[in-house]
Amino acid sequence: MLPWAVAMSRGTRNRASVGWINFLLGWTVIGWIVALVMATAG
Repeated sequence: MLPWAVAMSRGTRNRASVGWINFLLGWTVIGWIVALVMATAG
């Protein structure tokens, strides 16, 4: 859940999307990377 925590601490607009992607696809490496990129880019 690190990408979601990053999104929450940075106050990104898409933190709900990051949370869902991390929850549903975070067990895959690609899903985790996508969520982390979304958390830092938004």
